Amino acid sequence: MRLYAYADKFGRARTGVLEDDGLLTAKQLSRHLKGLDWTSGCPCCQVIGTGWRRDMTRAVKAAREAGAKPSDPAKRHPLPAVWLPEKIVCIGLNYAEHAAEGGRAVPQRPLMFAKFANTIIADGESIVRPPGTDKLDLEVELGVVIGKRARRVTPEAAMDCVAGYVVVNDVSARDW
Repeated sequence: MRLYAYADKFGRARTGVLEDDGLLTAKQLSRHLKGLDWTSGCPCCQVIGTGWRRDMTRAVKAAREAGAKPSDPAKRHPLPAVWLPEKIVCIGLNYAEHAAEGGRAVPQRPLMFAKFANTIIADGESIVRPPGTDKLDLEVELGVVIGKRARRVTPEAAMDCVAGYVVVNDVSARDW
């Protein structure tokens, strides 16, 4: 299931579901989802919680059965899927080929670094090149959205903490 964050016609953040034939909007889904606050905060974060996939799947099915017609997502202004996350933890040089490109050895342990939450933009928004950089680099990454508090999680329990995935365009100023 693909959640889609967008601004409604009044500029309010909403979450819909993208399917092959279009977008089922928050308005179409909300009458089939009980207990969600669709009116404030990070749109996708409002949805993600215990049992969200099951509940959203039921809501999509109920909306379709009630005659909901998907709309064109291109007519909506996309928003970032996750706003101001508590943490953005990145792992660098996690592929041998990538390390070799930069003339580096593969690290013995994961090379961790952070990104600031205010660097998140929505699909289609402009990437700003800072003045003074000549080596702006873009990499497509897989972002993993952790949906619950986790610490010292075993490999067997790790997937229980994953709420979903997001495509990330990681931008770095390599000359800085």
